[in-house]
Amino acid sequence: MGAHGVFEMPSHFELAASKLIEVGFSDSWRDEMLAEMKDKSQVTIPKAIVSELGLKRGDMFDIVVDHGTIRLVPVVVYSREKANELEALAEAARKSAKSGTAVVYDDVEDLIADLHKQCGDGVSA
Repeated sequence: MGAHGVFEMPSHFELAASKLIEVGFSDSWRDEMLAEMKDKSQVTIPKAIVSELGLKRGDMFDIVVDHGTIRLVPVVVYSREKANELEALAEAARKSAKSGTAVVYDDVEDLIADLHKQCGDGVSA
């Protein structure tokens, strides 16, 4: 307790609160974002955040602990086979960009049309 019987927050809490205010969050934002840990260490993500990020049941998160804070980072998890396929596509793209043989499109519609042709889905832009 500090002078006058007021509880003094540790400096790292003051720093965190000042950074929230610094980037433009109001006190009401902090009140709305409070969450309580329940049984089995479960925490409910506030509905406003779920809606804003388009989260849904079953989504996966990378949990990062950084200087006494916990961050949940939404992630997409691929099978090893799909990850290898994506890496091969990325490597092919890097090689064609480096060699100057990458296809250049005049606009997004042409790119989308070409992707549909490559996928064989018959959809045209």
